[in-house]
Amino acid sequence: MNRFRHRCLGIVPVFLSFVVLFSLKERLAAQTWLYPETIQPSIPLLHDVARDEEGFLSAMNFWGEFGQYIIERDIDHRWVVSLGGNAELFRSGTWDLAFETNVHLVVDPNNNISFNPRAFIWEEGIVLGLRRGEQVWSFGYLHRCKHDVDNLELLRTSNREEERALIYGSAFARWTRKTVRFHGWDVQPLAAAHVYILVQDQRFPVFTRKLAPSVQSFQGALRTRLTVSKTFFRVYRVGMTADIRLTSLGPTEKSKRFSSVERIQVNSASELFWDFIGREAALRIFLRYTYDPDNFISPQPRSSRLIALGLRLLAIP
Repeated sequence: MNRFRHRCLGIVPVFLSFVVLFSLKERLAAQTWLYPETIQPSIPLLHDVARDEEGFLSAMNFWGEFGQYIIERDIDHRWVVSLGGNAELFRSGTWDLAFETNVHLVVDPNNNISFNPRAFIWEEGIVLGLRRGEQVWSFGYLHRCKHDVDNLELLRTSNREEERALIYGSAFARWTRKTVRFHGWDVQPLAAAHVYILVQDQRFPVFTRKLAPSVQSFQGALRTRLTVSKTFFRVYRVGMTADIRLTSLGPTEKSKRFSSVERIQVNSASELFWDFIGREAALRIFLRYTYDPDNFISPQPRSSRLIALGLRLLAIP
């Protein structure tokens, strides 16, 4: 069922082929999946690029992952399916204009094959990057939306009619720098600040629209990420990523959204990974923990603590 139909301000389709990964040469990024922002791009400006690589479409990077929630999981989550990437649309010297995108499929076990596509979360953004020495500052707009996929299964199995459709976009500033060596380990930090401009949280049944927390009350967010890794024999890479995000929420009435801070929402994630590095790409085994105070699935918001085990393909330099 689909009572609410919203148009994502889509730029391009995001169904990216895994095959492309083996033809690209970009940085091996440490993706850590975290609501409400799943894009974890490599940043082309972090690299020293030859003059002949400047101009239009000077760099691209794609990744994809598949896995299963184990140990810690709930009725809304069973499988992990994500695809994403970025394209440097234009570069000139120490600045560039890039497009970032990501799509995440939420799969629950609530059908006869224990693989029920429940929702899509789609993200896309335009980013202006500026490099200063070994640091990169990025400024842009990130648009996100979430739509349910197969609500008929809920009606068939439990006689429930429910839906939740989200649209939430933010202007943001992001800082990162090249990796720093610390006792033989590579350390890379990232920090970002967001101000939410476009917010919409449509729910059915109607009485759930007043329940908190609501995306419609998002004001702004601060986020930090730290990745620590080490490469062995040029073909193995192990590491860990820690990610935390603080989001401020105001009243659910749009006209009063910035009038006061009603709550601070904390999303956290951590990931252990082991990479097998080839000439053009890497295969990553990851074990990821995430905590989401609102998992965006049910119209009656509920939290999720999840542990996922999976595989990810990434392009490398």
